[in-house]
Amino acid sequence: MAKMDLGKWQKRISKKYKLKPTRKQLLLIKEAWKRFQYIEECFYQSIGKLEDKIAKETGIKDIIFFNSDGDWCGIGNKSRSMKLLQREDLEN
Repeated sequence: MAKMDLGKWQKRISKKYKLKPTRKQLLLIKEAWKRFQYIEECFYQSIGKLEDKIAKETGIKDIIFFNSDGDWCGIGNKSRSMKLLQREDLEN
């Protein structure tokens, strides 16, 4: 295996970005991030409430909406005592 010059290696891994946000832009981005976090928290709280409601209505303990790699896949339960109901089956 050939040795690589340290300088060449550093050039390969250090990316130069064309866009650098200004202070004003960075402040706006940080504020947007805070709003995003709040909205995300509200979303997951709503999902939790809906899961609780469905569990109560169906009598199926610990029912959950199943998410994998950021994609909603279906409905199952935490203890995995019920087969996962796939999105395709639920939408038909």
